[in-house]
Order: sequence, then C-alpha cells, then structure tokens
Amino acid sequence: MNTVNEKNLILTRAKSAVLSRDFVTAARLYKQMLKKDPSNVDYLKELGSIYVKAGEDAKAIPYYEQIITFYPHYVEAMNSLGAIYRRLKRYEDSINILQKALDEDRQTGSVNYNLGFTYKEMGNYDDAIEAFEIVITENPSDVLAYNHIGKIYFAKKDYAKAISSYKKGLQVDQNHPILNYNLAVCYDEAKMYPEAIRCYEAALKAKPGWVDAIRDFSTLLITCQRTKEASELVHHSIELYPNDSQLLCLLGRIYLSQFDYDSAIKTYKKAAVFAGNDIRVLTGLAEALEKGEKPQEALDSVIKAMELEPDNKDLKKQYIHTLLSAEEYEAAGINVKELEGEPEGAKDLEVLDLGEQYSICVNDEEKAQEYSDKIVKINKHYKNHILEAAGRYAQIGNNEMAEKKAKEFVAREIRNPAGYNMLGKIYTSTGDLQNAIDSYDKSRSFRKPNILADKQIKKLTEQMNKLQNPEQPPVIEEEKVEEQVVEEAPAVEENEEAEPQEEEDFDFNQLGGNVPMQEALVEDEDEFFENLDNLEDLEDVEEAEEEEPEEPEKPMPVTFDGEALPVAEGGGGNSEAASEDPDDFDFGQFDKKDYSDPEYDNSLFGNDSEDYGAGSPVQEQPVSQQPMANPEPAYQEPQNPEPTYREPEYPPQYQKPDPYAEEMQKRLQDAMMQSSRFAMDTAMEAQKLAHQLADEQEVL
Repeated sequence: MNTVNEKNLILTRAKSAVLSRDFVTAARLYKQMLKKDPSNVDYLKELGSIYVKAGEDAKAIPYYEQIITFYPHYVEAMNSLGAIYRRLKRYEDSINILQKALDEDRQTGSVNYNLGFTYKEMGNYDDAIEAFEIVITENPSDVLAYNHIGKIYFAKKDYAKAISSYKKGLQVDQNHPILNYNLAVCYDEAKMYPEAIRCYEAALKAKPGWVDAIRDFSTLLITCQRTKEASELVHHSIELYPNDSQLLCLLGRIYLSQFDYDSAIKTYKKAAVFAGNDIRVLTGLAEALEKGEKPQEALDSVIKAMELEPDNKDLKKQYIHTLLSAEEYEAAGINVKELEGEPEGAKDLEVLDLGEQYSICVNDEEKAQEYSDKIVKINKHYKNHILEAAGRYAQIGNNEMAEKKAKEFVAREIRNPAGYNMLGKIYTSTGDLQNAIDSYDKSRSFRKPNILADKQIKKLTEQMNKLQNPEQPPVIEEEKVEEQVVEEAPAVEENEEAEPQEEEDFDFNQLGGNVPMQEALVEDEDEFFENLDNLEDLEDVEEAEEEEPEEPEKPMPVTFDGEALPVAEGGGGNSEAASEDPDDFDFGQFDKKDYSDPEYDNSLFGNDSEDYGAGSPVQEQPVSQQPMANPEPAYQEPQNPEPTYREPEYPPQYQKPDPYAEEMQKRLQDAMMQSSRFAMDTAMEAQKLAHQLADEQEVL
C-alpha cells in the first residue's frame, strides 16, 4: 500500500472514530499522523477539538497554542483558546487572547460573542452587554445574542429591559424554545403570571418534554392555584419519562399542595426507587409522611438525608420540625440552640419559629411568647409561625389556644386553605362536628382539589348522620320518596277508617267464599309480578278481548250500583306502562303485608305492598258488610269450565252457571284487569317520582 492510500485510510478511520465519539482512538490516530507532519494545522485543530468534546479542555490548550506559534494571526485558534480559558475560569487570559483576536479585525462577531460570555461570567455586565450588542449590529438575526442580553438584564433584576430583549429575539424566531422559556421565567419573577403561562406553553410546544420548562411551569400553576392543570401536565410528562425522579418529585409536590398526602407518599416512594439518595426525594418524602401523621417514618427519611448532607441548614430545620412532630422534644431543643448559635441564627425567622414551636411543646408559654415577639419585631408580615403554633398547641391537647391561634391566622390569611384545615382538625378533636365541616368546606372553596377537606367532610357527615339517626342509614332515597307521596295521598292510620268514596266497593265475600283479595286476582302473586318483565300474558289477555264474538264493543267497567270504575290514564291500557324498563323499579323494596288482616289498609305507599293493587291513588274502602239484595247460594264447579280469559285463571267457586252470575263475573274480571293495569301505571309513576326526587336531592 502506498503512502497516500495509507494516509487516507488512517484519516478515514480517525474521522469515523470522532463521529462514533471514540475520542481515545481518534486522538491516537491523529497523533500518529501528526508525527509525520508536525505543522499540519488541520491535525492540530482536530486534536484540540477532540479534547474539548471529551471534556478535557486543559489537554486541548497545547494544540491551539502550537497553531498560533506556527500561524500568529490565526483568529479561529485564538477564539477557541479564549473559550477554553473561560471554561477553566482563567478570565484574564481569555480576555487577553480574545482582544488580540479582535485586533486582527476578522471574525469579530464570533470573537465578541466569546468576549461577552467571559465578561458575563466575571459579573462585568455592562461590558458583556456591549459585546453582545456588537454581535447584533453585525448580525441582527442572531437570536442567541438577544437571549444573552436578556439574561444579563434579568441577573441585574431589570425585568423590563430583559423582557424587551427577549421579545426582540422572538421577532426573529417566534417559536424559539429558549427565548420563550427565558421570557416566561422573567414574567414569572415579575409576577406577570398570565404572560408567563403563555410563554411556558409556547416553549413546551416548540420543545415537548423539556423537564426544566415543565418543572417551572408546574410550579407557576401551583402558585396560581391551578394544581389540576399542573397535575395533568406532569402526569403527561411522566408518561414520556416514567423513570424521571425529578418529574416524580414535582408530582409529589403537586399532591402536597392539594393536601393529598397519601398520593404524595406513594409518588415520593416511587421516586426513591430511581433516586434513593436524592435529597429532594428524601426531604419530600419526609414532609409528606409528617403531614400524613406518620412522624416516625418521616424522621427516618430526614435522618437519611442528614447523613448525605449534614451541613445543609435547610435540612437541619426540617429535622427539628420532624423531631417535634415525633415528640422527640429533647433532641429538638438541642438542635434549636445549635442553629441559634450560628451566625445570623438569632435573626433567622424560621429558626425563631422552631424555637417558638419547641417552647409550646414543652409548655414554656413565656419563652414561646418571647420568640413570637422577636419574629414580629424582625418581620411583622411573617405569619407562618402563627399556623405552626396552632398545630403545636393542638398536638399537646391545648385546643383552646390552638383554636385561638388558628383563628388569628385565618383572619390575617383569609384565602389560605391551610388555616381552615387546621381549624377543621381542632374542631374535630373537640367533637364540634358542624364547625369542623364548615371549616373544611371553607378550605376547599379556596383550593380545588382539596383532598384532605373532601375526605374529612365525608367522614364527619357520616358521623353526624349516625348520631342523628342511630338506627337508620344516613341517606335512604326510598324514605324521601315515600314522604313526598304521602303528602299528596296520605295513608290511612292504623285502626282509622278511610273516608267513604262516592262509589261503594264490591263485597267479595258475597260470592260464596271468604277468599283474600290477592287470591281472587291470581293464583300465584309471585308469578304475577314476575310477568311484569314479560308482556306476553297481558298481550294474550288483550287478544282474548279482541276475539270476543259476543261484544263487538267492550263496555266501560262499572260497579254494581252503575258507577264507572276508575281507569288509568291513556285509555286504561298497560302497553305504555309495560314499555318502561321493568328493571328500573324494584318491587322488592316494599314489605309484604298480610292482606287477610282486617286492619290492612291499601293506600298509596302507607303499606309498601308488593301485591296487586299496591300504590293505587284511590284508597281501599272497608268491605261492605251489607248482603246483596238477592244473594246467590254457593254453586258447584262445572265439569269442563270455559274460562273467559286464558290468564290469569280465577278460583273455581267464581264460575257460576247462572247468567246473572256470569255477567257479574265478567264485570268483576274486567274490573280486576283495569285495576291491575292501573296498579302497574301507578307503580311506574311512583318509580319516576322516586327518580325525580332523588335527582332533586342530589342537586340540593
């Protein structure tokens, strides 16, 4: 193989190694070629670039310096060297080499870009802005230069100029994710929340699944009490990145803001599977466990976090708070004194707050008041210590002081749901259930969802119902329906005679047998009500009526004194009622009655009868004891009776050979059929009324 082919082969292998990020092999191959050609600028640049890509900036410096030695005016090498010096915090060397590159008056845009970065990291914001403005002057479409100017103004807390710079960049590229994200952060810091939300949405639309944007956007939504939207956003992101502990921690934080401590605990525990030594996971889990009234487990979690970062001051504060909840008062007191002894510890509001809580737990009222006075003197707007004091008083059973502190907090923080939750907890412990319910209801009016308030209201309502109705379930829809119906058609009280109606009821005993009413209607009452689900029997009856040759026109049923019997609306037919879904109405909800009892009353729902005729709006009258004018003697059953109807079959003693008796029997059958249809219609109407009243009750 000749020298040229060998050189090309090695060069090809070196470039392939760079593409595959095999930087060790690539560097070895380029060094092999550089030995044969030490002044080759391309080999020197590639070696310098390889070490930069591998994150070994210091090893790249000799190669760029060698280029400048061979070619003193090589601006590209100077610019690369200036960036390396900046990353290594060698700011003066970076500025010197970049200024030398500017003197060459070539590629000034990229050189000023690096110079602006260096000045920015040094904190020399004015020089940095000047450098980036030169970049924009040379290239007005350089959106990242606008972005860097905006970030510098943001660092200076000049939000108006920062917003202006970001907007100028978005005029070049309105969908640029970084510009939209940084503008959203700026709006958020300036408390311009609607604009911030719009920009976060634009950033995530351009770059879906961007964890930093999701985290900050969700935090903003929680601040705006839009926790439901925050939860949906994070849940969707977790579907994309199910093992991302940062997203799981964020979801746990959302659950905490919704007072959903059980879900928060589960979420943080899941995050611990992927990042068990992450401080955010451990501290979040400890907070969720403590608020979920599991202080010992919370203490275990925060102790593990303390082992990882023993000098973390915020972690020490959480440790003391958890010790107090776990009633480890001695250890808590020692740690409070340690924090107070640190520089500025005696002026730290959170440390003083913990001191007040500790004093309450050990019943040192004088010391607690002393801490409280110090807090007010330093910052009278700090209110959290009032709520914490209420919780500690409740913890030691001093409900009077707990209620006083909780009321003081809600008076000053009227829209903070945590204060009302605390009041609800205190009222619950004192047995004041109604005030507890009212407090939790107030809490959820300011934060939805509010899982703690929802659960407590449900639990307390059930307790109140049990106290008020110890022998009855709290809510029974059937009872409500019955009360409404009784108002319209009151049932006859026991041993009370019903008011006489215009028509006189037929005395069934005069037919020759003292047969109870339900037996006179059907042989088997259970079979009758089973047939409500099947229309075939009624259809057979109707067909039989249509096939009657003797009567071309069916007469209206009448009583024996000539009065017309009541007919159900819609012509007395049962087709409309039968077309209703029979499963919707449960006949089993009515208690069975003994119809043979002479005191039995058949009014609408007063007896809850399951048998035929129950639910009729026309009250049953006492059976007349007066005999008929011409009572017929009892008769014998014919050998082969021909019943008028196939279903239902009536007792044989009702079948009389006498024409007058046959006419009476036919009229009776017609009346029974009409009454059956009427009962069905009434039952269906009762069902509809029950559903209607239940719906109205739900609305109320």
